[in-house]
Amino acid sequence: MLKNAGGKIRAFFTLKSLSREPLIFSAYAAVVLIMTYPAITLTSRTYADPKDPLGGLWWLWWLRYSFFEQIPVTPVSIVGVPSGLNINPYRTDPLFNLGARFLSIISTETIAYNIILLLSFFLTAVFSYYLVKYLTGNIYAAVLSGFVLGFCPFILVQGKEHLGLTAVFWIPLFFLLLIRSWTQRSLGNLIGCSAVFVLITLYNYQYGFIAGVCALFFSLALWLSGRPLKKKSRDVTGLLKTLPFIIAVFIIIAVLFTVFTGSPAAGGRNISEAYKYSARPWDYLIPHAESSALGYLTRDFIVNNIHGSFTVENSLFPGYVPLFLAIFAVVTAFAGLVRKKNEKPSGGFEEPYQKQEPPESAEPNGGSAQKEITRAITPDRLIFSFAACGLFAFFVSMPPSFSLFGVKIYMPSYLLHRLVPQFRVYARFGMITVFCVAVLCGYAASKIIELELLKKWKLPAIVIVSILVLFEFSIVPPFYSLNTKETTDYYRWLEAQPGKPVTAVYPLFYIDSFYNYGYFFQQRIHKKPLINGAGADSLEETRRQSIMDITGKGTPGLLKELKTEYVLVIPALYEIPKGWDLNFPFPAEIDLEKIPPGLDMVKNFNDCVVYKVTAEKPGLFPLYGQGFYQSYMDPEGKFRHPAVTRAEIMIDSMHEEPVACRLNFEAGSPGPDTTLTVFLNGVKISSFPVSRHPRDLPLEGVTLNPGRNRLELVSDGGLYYLREVPGYSDVQAAMIVGDITLEKAP
Repeated sequence: MLKNAGGKIRAFFTLKSLSREPLIFSAYAAVVLIMTYPAITLTSRTYADPKDPLGGLWWLWWLRYSFFEQIPVTPVSIVGVPSGLNINPYRTDPLFNLGARFLSIISTETIAYNIILLLSFFLTAVFSYYLVKYLTGNIYAAVLSGFVLGFCPFILVQGKEHLGLTAVFWIPLFFLLLIRSWTQRSLGNLIGCSAVFVLITLYNYQYGFIAGVCALFFSLALWLSGRPLKKKSRDVTGLLKTLPFIIAVFIIIAVLFTVFTGSPAAGGRNISEAYKYSARPWDYLIPHAESSALGYLTRDFIVNNIHGSFTVENSLFPGYVPLFLAIFAVVTAFAGLVRKKNEKPSGGFEEPYQKQEPPESAEPNGGSAQKEITRAITPDRLIFSFAACGLFAFFVSMPPSFSLFGVKIYMPSYLLHRLVPQFRVYARFGMITVFCVAVLCGYAASKIIELELLKKWKLPAIVIVSILVLFEFSIVPPFYSLNTKETTDYYRWLEAQPGKPVTAVYPLFYIDSFYNYGYFFQQRIHKKPLINGAGADSLEETRRQSIMDITGKGTPGLLKELKTEYVLVIPALYEIPKGWDLNFPFPAEIDLEKIPPGLDMVKNFNDCVVYKVTAEKPGLFPLYGQGFYQSYMDPEGKFRHPAVTRAEIMIDSMHEEPVACRLNFEAGSPGPDTTLTVFLNGVKISSFPVSRHPRDLPLEGVTLNPGRNRLELVSDGGLYYLREVPGYSDVQAAMIVGDITLEKAP
């Protein structure tokens, strides 16, 4: 009786007695719903941190809003007024944007966001399952690999920050077709693999770049592991058969790279960003900072060694269990290779490997795939190739260079940055390392569960290991929940105002600030055009530098020049310790008593004061141009504009006749005392001694011509690092200039 009972239990715990893949995919779906809660609620909440997702949801809203309002998608006319924000969605990840726009139009931005999020997690697990099932013929091992990649920290953390980067599902699908192209060198497989590569790149340029680089290295490793140089001419023939595919991939990469570099959003990046947004070895070895189970052990260390990046970019922990299994797969493959070397010559590229029957647990399709692979490429070669690819991605994810015993050693990212300066976050190559660990984990599991001890208990063994993996990875509880319908009383007030009054919300943050994304996010509610959101390197961004000080004497008039009707000032945002937040590195209390004439208060909420712009247009607009860095607000609430030894301030005059005016600004030196010489339209008008203590520099009787006037400031001092200003420690300046005020002479 006990024997029969044991048999029934074992029968229950075998996938042969169950509806296999629907049950497996249901398990994946259940974990997705738990890990991403409340995304499944769809309509008003999502799984997100209130940072980048605020801008992402606003973008989906704009794609929907512009369609129903019959407004051109680009430029985005509702922010960065008056010119708008120049973003072309079809030059940056066009496939993602097309799909996102379609989903937003037929539903809402929140529903579209949640659908993309849920499907990305689910498809990553499913495609990982199919890849490992194809490679090993073992569905139990495939189930485990699906859990390892589908819910790894990289995806879980990126999921709450960057919606587009959850699209890891393209990677296992691409490698599946890539391997099929090696094993079955048919035109259909080559076209299919190339087509998926194109889709990856069109969906997310970054993943296209990462997949292309790593696929080329994987292919090289796979070819070299067959010892082609020691084979006869048949191996050269095999390589020649693959050349059309390699050439096609290079052509596709060249075309897509040309399109990408022509994108307005694809400006070159400083190599300092590659150092900042690269990985460190410990990112792969210790649990990620947001792990619910183990994060408390490592969080302080990670945060204190984040090297200017974010924890979201360094969550590359593959898990101790998967890492152990991956190492086991490589070690056993190497041991098997040594053993076979003494028995017979190693299998070549075209040489049939010793035929093996598919495991008893393999499905029919899985078994045929196993035979097909073992005839062309041995499992050991694939294991070594995935291990080599994972190590390659690991080294690419490291900083461009480091010093060892006084010797500077350059890493692959240094060369890649020279070739593709548009790419900056090399830590994201670590996703390929995690992917390779997941595949190797499947290989190890396929061997271990066939041991006599586990052969009859495969399912419970895989369930237990999967639970351990999810325990290592889990970032819940608490759940990351963002309410997409939540707003404030002052934004409701703005929503109720008739028409489309142009509005400015202060502090006036840089476009890539999380706080600026918050302004965008609330625009979904009030739908009023904003001065906020000027694109980098645009005229509006240059104008923003001149109107950042809401207490500045000339700000109301400049806002009037930009046709601004309302100004919302949120004092609490000035007081937040922002660390290295651009423009606002110091917390400072804003004195609303210093709001100048021309801004009349119309509403006072608990955490916001609303003003109406009543100032006259001054007809003069200063623009901080060449030689100036981004400005910052000092602890006293004054805005400073650091500059190099020679800098230009362009003054646009809207008057039809020359006008005489009084020009005044503060200036100081970050180093020893220097002399500052001022030129107007090429003519020297004055010189001033300046020191570390800024002083007023009044210029009387300055005549400005109609159109653009060039005010040039020249310092005879050297360049000094602004180490006392958070976020500006790598900025070298020769002078610090305050805001300029211009008054017409009576």
